[in-house]
Amino acid sequence: HLEIDYRSPLKLGEDAEVQVRVSELGRAGFTMEYRIVAGKEGRLIAEAATGLACYDYEKSRVKRLGADTRRAIAEFENDPALFAAPSRADAREEGGEGG
Repeated sequence: HLEIDYRSPLKLGEDAEVQVRVSELGRAGFTMEYRIVAGKEGRLIAEAATGLACYDYEKSRVKRLGADTRRAIAEFENDPALFAAPSRADAREEGGEGG
């Protein structure tokens, strides 16, 4: 899943910075958010989000995020709330508890 909102134009030759963060962790996937800013004032060019899933190619199915991966993401993002157990709604969206 991808969504993007363009906020202002980026001009040829103008420097831009792409800011990326993991904003949400589910049982088997996560959401990444992006902001593109330009200029010294940090003018917002675009905001985007992507939904990504972990996949087991040998079993041809989505797989759960491991505890070590969840912890590493939460520590990298400096957001302990990301390590909290996913909600039951996450489990339903991702095919149940048995994934």
